[in-house]
Amino acid sequence: MIRITISDRGLRLDGHANCKNEHGNDLACAAVSALTVTLAMGLTNIAGEDVNVLLDPGQTVIDWQKLSDTGKALVDTWFLGIEAINEQYKCITVNTDP
Repeated sequence: MIRITISDRGLRLDGHANCKNEHGNDLACAAVSALTVTLAMGLTNIAGEDVNVLLDPGQTVIDWQKLSDTGKALVDTWFLGIEAINEQYKCITVNTDP
């Protein structure tokens, strides 16, 4: 199960999907990873946001102080992709951290 925690200052992903394929060959994990790396790159290179990014196997953290409207749109678009993956694979939980 991939656990995602979203707050107004960032997001954190922990765990592995462990669905449909063996570990290291998991389509859902690969999809979530690709979306999340793209989000980090977009926040930095497209929106010009000041973000701290930690990308490790089984754990990803993206922190920010404040996002521009473009940064918020990128995060919202990332979340649409996360929801679409979860509709198919049912391997993601999302929590909001106030």
